[in-house]
Amino acid sequence: MRLLALIGLLLSGTILSAQSLKVTAEIEQPDILPGDQVWFHLKAEHDAGMHLIWPEWSDTITKSIEILQVTPVSTHKGKEGLVVQSQDLLITSFDSGRHILPPAAWQVQIDSLRDTVYSNPVSLWVQSIPVDTEQEPKDIKPILEMPVTFREVLPWVLLATLLAGLGYLVFLWRRKRMQQGGKAGNGPVLPPHERALKELEELQAAKLWQNGRAKEYYTLLTDILREYMEGQMGINAMEMTSEEVIGSLKKQEVVGSDWLTRMRALFSCADLVKFAKYNPLPSDNVLFIREAFQFVRDTTPEAEPVLAMDTDIESQVPAQGTQTKGRAES
Repeated sequence: MRLLALIGLLLSGTILSAQSLKVTAEIEQPDILPGDQVWFHLKAEHDAGMHLIWPEWSDTITKSIEILQVTPVSTHKGKEGLVVQSQDLLITSFDSGRHILPPAAWQVQIDSLRDTVYSNPVSLWVQSIPVDTEQEPKDIKPILEMPVTFREVLPWVLLATLLAGLGYLVFLWRRKRMQQGGKAGNGPVLPPHERALKELEELQAAKLWQNGRAKEYYTLLTDILREYMEGQMGINAMEMTSEEVIGSLKKQEVVGSDWLTRMRALFSCADLVKFAKYNPLPSDNVLFIREAFQFVRDTTPEAEPVLAMDTDIESQVPAQGTQTKGRAES
């Protein structure tokens, strides 16, 4: 058996040597920089009676050389009736230094005989990039800026439109609330100071801060004062920040410096409770609603002195009535 195998091997070598076969490998550029891409060419020339099985490639040739693309094997007729086949591999490497591409292997079959042939090894030199230590580090490539598409902008446009619509609805609701404030069913509209005092009494009776609802308590307290200022003083307080409200009171000179200081303290405490989760003392809660009551009372315009005039008129009515009656009897 061993003798027969040896005879077969010798015969196959004799047959292959008698046939015309040449395989070569070459690289397009032997020197590259890290990350550069270069073509690796494989070529085989053989008689028409030969059948070559080409190497199968994965994603690497060696651990340092990567395969990016493999072209199909092309076949055409060469000189003297030979068959010329070729294949190209696009390769790259990120490791600097000298790398050897090992010989590629083909399976050659003639009738029932089969053998293996190898190409020449190829050398690839990956040069290192010189670094200028005197300059700051730079990116290899600049950041690529992509244009903003309509699909990316559309959600933000819809969100802005929704928020604007909600803001307008809140504005209409507040204006309607101010216009209808103080109404009881179909009853008359209360004056701003009476409505404010009534709402302050209701807020005091609700005992919100006593039940751990300080944020709601101060929100309603400042809203009552803001609506009172709008109705009584013409200040658009519902659309202003706390500091803008104090500035408007000062600008219109509707209150003195003492009340400016006291109102600033009230609104500052309310802002801390609403936006900074501040927990005021119970004495502060009681103090500021008392301040609100007093502010409304002190800024309510005095009633016109009509009572004295009515008394004088009423004192004159009996005499006129008696005189008219006497004239009628006469």
